[in-house]
Amino acid sequence: MRNFRRGFTLIEVLTVMTVILILAGITIGTYSYVNNRGARARAEGEIAALGAACENYKLDNGEYPNVSAANGLNAQNTYAPESYEPASKELYNLLRGSGTAKSYFSFRPVQLGKHGSGQPAPSGTDPDFIRDPWGNSYGYSTMRQSYAASGSPPPLDKGFNPTFDLWSTAGNKTAADRPKWVRNW
Repeated sequence: MRNFRRGFTLIEVLTVMTVILILAGITIGTYSYVNNRGARARAEGEIAALGAACENYKLDNGEYPNVSAANGLNAQNTYAPESYEPASKELYNLLRGSGTAKSYFSFRPVQLGKHGSGQPAPSGTDPDFIRDPWGNSYGYSTMRQSYAASGSPPPLDKGFNPTFDLWSTAGNKTAADRPKWVRNW
């Protein structure tokens, strides 16, 4: 009588390993997609909420938050989130309120960032910008509004809205990626 040894053949082991690798690839790809969709949905919600806060600010003050750094920032041709930080910081200061100034927006710690870290600002520190879900600064510009206030018609290349532009590059940094941005226009 023959004595058969039980075990797996090399082909069976390779087949199981291939199936495991395929399932791992699908899982990792799905996780990345879901993570990016979640970040995009969060950015859309934050831009809508910040836009509503700007509208409330206008109701009380007669104009949208006039951020001096934003008057030189143009959503049409500025693609570096680092350059958005000064305008974002001023917008933060106007909307959060302090002392006797009315608060128009209650920022959560995860929405505030420190320059160069990409991480939320440590609790109790003064943030450098309003942080999008990708760790970059939101862009804010009133460039077309500032032209309209001067009495001359605002050029079309000075922004997208006659009121204010508010956007996130969604982690993208080139002009070609602008269609992927999350924005209020």
